Amino acid sequence: MIQFTEKSLHYLALRYADDFAPSIYPFEFGNTPGVLKLDFIDDGYYSNTTLTEALVGIGVSPDPGLCNSSVKVFAPKLNADSIDVNGIHFTRIATYGAGAGSMDEVIFHRVVHNNKCYEIVYAIHSVNIGNYLGTGANVVEFDRQAVMKRMEDILASFTFIN
Repeated sequence: MIQFTEKSLHYLALRYADDFAPSIYPFEFGNTPGVLKLDFIDDGYYSNTTLTEALVGIGVSPDPGLCNSSVKVFAPKLNADSIDVNGIHFTRIATYGAGAGSMDEVIFHRVVHNNKCYEIVYAIHSVNIGNYLGTGANVVEFDRQAVMKRMEDILASFTFIN
């Protein structure tokens, strides 16, 4: 596991496996400015499957109100609940959308801490298996549970380091 610690501005730490490729640059994913983007790169999950992209994005905003705003996705909100991770109480919002033969699932985890909005976002993009029916292509549905487990492992390691 690789440790990521950000102490200069946001005071957070998490761990991720080496089958995630980190990108540390300004980006926006969800409602908050990005701090870290982790692209899932394990080819074994992509090869001959419907999975086209999976990533975890971590964002932080100085505006705590963003944690209470609606999510920026084009999919309908499926459900909202809460989850506790290492004593941190996150609001979780799961969305799902489909169109043009593809499917998108985005799950937001939000918490206000020290008057900032922290957002950890899972994003999974896949192709509808029906696109391959009758084509002779050797493609199977991707293992959603296994991909989600890889993302959940990252969230399970998240902590604040005040």
